[in-house]
Amino acid sequence: MELQTEIRNEIHIVILAGRVDVLLAPDLKASLDELITRSKTFKHLCIDLSAVNFLDSTAMGVFINLHKTLRKSKKKFSLCAPQPQVSKLFDLSGLSRFFTIFNSRDDVH
Repeated sequence: MELQTEIRNEIHIVILAGRVDVLLAPDLKASLDELITRSKTFKHLCIDLSAVNFLDSTAMGVFINLHKTLRKSKKKFSLCAPQPQVSKLFDLSGLSRFFTIFNSRDDVH
């Protein structure tokens, strides 16, 4: 798993690449927690999944907890550009109705 960040105004976009599974989910959580702690001025955090080729339920749990944490702080959370196999996982789990999912990074607002 690789992680990069892009900042556009008050939107932080976290760009993930590779597999995000039970082995890497703790690292993902730690990186996202650090980003949230370090960056107090953002209003919206979006996870770009365009380069993620595998995502398991542990990673989805990280996203659910992050969404809840940000909502308590009156901040937005979204996902964008999931590949078809990842998008299907969100659909099958019902989480596509829980999360805001944008088609591309350019659509995030």
